[in-house]
Amino acid sequence: MLLQCSTSYLKKDFFESIAKLTSIQVVDLSFTKHSKKTLLNHLHLGIGLVREKKNVTHDHNKTLVPGLMPFSHHAYLYELVMFGKFEKLPKQIEFYPPNLLKLELWKCKLRDDPMMNLKKFPSMQILELCYHAYVGKKMVCSSEGFLQLERLELYELHELEELMVLKGAISSLKTLKIRYCGEMKKLPHGLRLENLEKLSLERSSCYESIKEIEETGGEDWDKLCKIMC
Repeated sequence: MLLQCSTSYLKKDFFESIAKLTSIQVVDLSFTKHSKKTLLNHLHLGIGLVREKKNVTHDHNKTLVPGLMPFSHHAYLYELVMFGKFEKLPKQIEFYPPNLLKLELWKCKLRDDPMMNLKKFPSMQILELCYHAYVGKKMVCSSEGFLQLERLELYELHELEELMVLKGAISSLKTLKIRYCGEMKKLPHGLRLENLEKLSLERSSCYESIKEIEETGGEDWDKLCKIMC
């Protein structure tokens, strides 16, 4: 099923109507006119080439993204991309698609560690935090969290200094990309290199750790040479 819409105006119950279309596979919504009081966010949800784009207004008194209905009934949606500033992730698990496999956050400027909420999704395999998605200095992957996560990408998180990986967390991680995170001088504390298959670092990200491992040599340096790209 395909829903395509391009308009400057929405009826009051527009999003409520979309929420009832639980078998929808493709949604393409475009909005061109916004009031000065409206903070524009775009929400994409997808399966394969599926994308859903929505206009979101901002309310400082709410943690859920206003104007959007929960997506707990959209079982065919496994990819979610959230673009735009809203500072806090929705904490209610019913907001997200139940079979979420991939999550991308762009320009969200989250102030609270997003890992605390994201660990609630045991099936998530890909997580990408991009371009000021988080503006804090530290993130923590809790013990036994993200057990199915296979790929983690951190891109242009300029304030981030440290990522801690507690025992048992991200145990299935195969690919780690850290790009343009200049304040992050070291590799994630607690990260097990032997489990990684691909490590990509760009623009001074984690350079202190790389230098230390190179000087020490041994198995960690041999492994690093095999997986870095």
